[in-house]
Amino acid sequence: LELAFHLIAKGSSIEELKLAINLIENHSKKFPNNLELKRAKATAYHRYWIYTSGMKDLKFIPIIDQPLFSDSEEFNTFKTPFEIQRDSKLYQKTISLYEEIFEKIKDNDPGFISNYSLLLTYSPLEANRKRSLDLAIEAFKKKKSRKILNNLGIVFFLNGKIFEAQKSFWSGMSEMDRENVKKTIGERLENVS
Repeated sequence: LELAFHLIAKGSSIEELKLAINLIENHSKKFPNNLELKRAKATAYHRYWIYTSGMKDLKFIPIIDQPLFSDSEEFNTFKTPFEIQRDSKLYQKTISLYEEIFEKIKDNDPGFISNYSLLLTYSPLEANRKRSLDLAIEAFKKKKSRKILNNLGIVFFLNGKIFEAQKSFWSGMSEMDRENVKKTIGERLENVS
């Protein structure tokens, strides 16, 4: 499992993610009710779907929040997310993995809710995209972290709510972070607050 978790966190290729998924699935057979393995499996498939979708099409790299896992963020130009379903079977499998444990884990894991909201944002179903907004807001209310704030902004933006994305992201920052952003970007952000 250490290797699987390392590959999910640091893996740089689809082959490494496939290996991580195989390792997790093998251990899941031995411990079918283990929530941590189910969570890791959902995260692994989520990352695998992201890699197969292509960063150029996704426009953002979400920060997938899970202990020992890390990610970085990137911004490109906007494209509606539900146009990029490259591997719909993989996407549906990942959604079903989240749904399988959502009710059991959601009250104790805002990061999981945030991850799930990101994935739902790319759904071709309008109801799922609306749910992604609700879940992203719920996650941020439960835990005000930079990762969850980042994902909240992405969910708003990809749902076409650009003003809300900017407003939620700016108002969710700590005063110290705001000052750092102002220094980096400039005084034009003064009007946003």
